[in-house]
Amino acid sequence: LRQTSLWGLGLPLGIVAWGGLLFTVAFISRRLLKGGAVPRGEILLLAWVVPNVIMLSQFEVKFLRYIFPVIPFLVLMGAGMLFRALDHARDLARRSLGLGAGASRVRTLALRHTPHAVVGVIVLVVVATAFYGIAFERVYSRPHTAIQASEWMRENLPPNSSIVMDNHWTEWIPNLHGYQVRQIPIYELDTVGKMENIAGLLSQADYLVFYSNFTYGSVARQPERYPLSSRYYRMLFGGELGYSLEMVFTSYPEFLGVSFVDDPFGRAQVPEPEMLEDFAPGGISLKMGYADENVTNYDHPRVMLFKNEGGLSRAQLDDRLTQPTSARVGRLMSPLPEDPDDEELGLMLSPAQKATQRTGGTWSEIIKRDSWTNKVPVLAWILLVEIIYLAALPLATFLFRPLPDRGIILARILGILG
Repeated sequence: LRQTSLWGLGLPLGIVAWGGLLFTVAFISRRLLKGGAVPRGEILLLAWVVPNVIMLSQFEVKFLRYIFPVIPFLVLMGAGMLFRALDHARDLARRSLGLGAGASRVRTLALRHTPHAVVGVIVLVVVATAFYGIAFERVYSRPHTAIQASEWMRENLPPNSSIVMDNHWTEWIPNLHGYQVRQIPIYELDTVGKMENIAGLLSQADYLVFYSNFTYGSVARQPERYPLSSRYYRMLFGGELGYSLEMVFTSYPEFLGVSFVDDPFGRAQVPEPEMLEDFAPGGISLKMGYADENVTNYDHPRVMLFKNEGGLSRAQLDDRLTQPTSARVGRLMSPLPEDPDDEELGLMLSPAQKATQRTGGTWSEIIKRDSWTNKVPVLAWILLVEIIYLAALPLATFLFRPLPDRGIILARILGILG
């Protein structure tokens, strides 16, 4: 909801779009309760939007791109809400003409000018949407931030400099053939060996480059899974590892001196690097909080280049990156015990969860290897599908009775979906 309203559509269209969905549901419900004609157009829109929204709400990851298929229909429903509001306002204005002399003058004037207020809202929505749309389109009138970074680095960094890229599982800065480039494997499981590897890379590097907020924006938010790596980002951005921000490459949506600025640091719970304000856009900056990576990381990621000013040794970095700050981190650094039942394994299961898992039976106890379904699995699968088909056949022939075959060919699909 927030990402669609703020970044996908922009305010106030985002509010109108989602408000249109609620309005359409209320409009249909009211019409049906009063026994009026069924508004087929609105029902058709809801038949597409509501299942998609419900399905998306069940996803563990909710990227903005997943909601794109319903956005045009949300906008249609929002437009319908505004124009129905305008029709209603005009009815109120006409009724105000018939009010007697005893009616309140303030109330009469308010009713007469209600259509103007609604028109004002519609104009505001259109103008604000056009402004935001033009601002976002201007991103594509400038070179991609990775291209900007590549050109600047080739002009300003000495040849054969050692560069560490923190861009595991994401894109790359192009055309760095004249440099020694290494990558931090940040998504590997946290171990003391991993942190020693990072310490070695940082101690030998001249520069550290972030293609986007992809890595620290996710890893730093999972201290229970990445206790050492999340602390690495907090120390790095806090200036504790000897690296200072040298250059930032951005391309914010901007129009007429107004820039829409995202903040990837607050949500990741890492400190904003010092000197970042020095690279803020001129004019008016509207700080709109976190932007889904679908909004920024494809076409205008924030590329940050840090310089190794402190020159810390590998031993110093080892000491800072592997120093345990909690029992969880301490267990990660400890050697594995000989007893596999030892609590010091560092498992994330609670004692109750572990007991449930260990008393729940093994695979060989639950799944009988000598059962007929495991001896002839293909036959078992075919029989299961046929049973589902036969169970769905009566419903299918009823639902698809206008078809020539009365829906027999669709019964199997209907049964499996059911």
